[in-house]
Amino acid sequence: MGMESFAVVSGPESVNMNANAGLASSEVRTGGRVAGTLSVKSGMAAGRSIDAYKYRQFEVKAHTEYHVEARDSNGRIKWAEDFGNLVTTEGLNTLLDATFKTGIAEPAWFVGLVDGAQDPVYAAGDVMAAHAGWIENVDYEELVRLDFTPGTITGGAVDNSEARAIFTITKDGSIAGCFLTSDAVKEATDGILYGVGAFTGGARNVETGDTLRVTSTLTVED
Repeated sequence: MGMESFAVVSGPESVNMNANAGLASSEVRTGGRVAGTLSVKSGMAAGRSIDAYKYRQFEVKAHTEYHVEARDSNGRIKWAEDFGNLVTTEGLNTLLDATFKTGIAEPAWFVGLVDGAQDPVYAAGDVMAAHAGWIENVDYEELVRLDFTPGTITGGAVDNSEARAIFTITKDGSIAGCFLTSDAVKEATDGILYGVGAFTGGARNVETGDTLRVTSTLTVED
């Protein structure tokens, strides 16, 4: 949304903007003396209240993009997926809490896999303790969900491309997507569910010995 019109006021004390709005590019007086300078920009009509003009508003969007590569036991690429995710209400609340209220000194986040045995259905109200529309896949060699290790934050985004989460599959099956949580334990119902997403083309088959290499990119933008 572009900026419409605005006014800049400088001076040692507060000013009644409605009373002085007619003094375009002039002095603002309170109590018979100069209180500051009112600069009117963007063609603001003299005589109108500054309250009638809107300041720029930002609509901030948070989302995550995943890139998943499946490789066979010989390291050959079998398939690759790029897809976005739903940031849950709980995830958005956590962003606000960490930034504006409590703060998180050393946050820890982990990547998990969504099972493809059923078509996943996601909801903004999903939490780790209750997500009826999808189930977790834990058929991989690693003992816990894998670390999300972020690199440098730049341009409103951060990813784990320098330290991707790599899962070693131990059972033939299918994978439908990925999620990000604050609890490392497989199938744990504790922790925060930041977000979850599904492959755009539906579930993908995996075989014992395959590896899934997951790159997660977290973005906040207006």
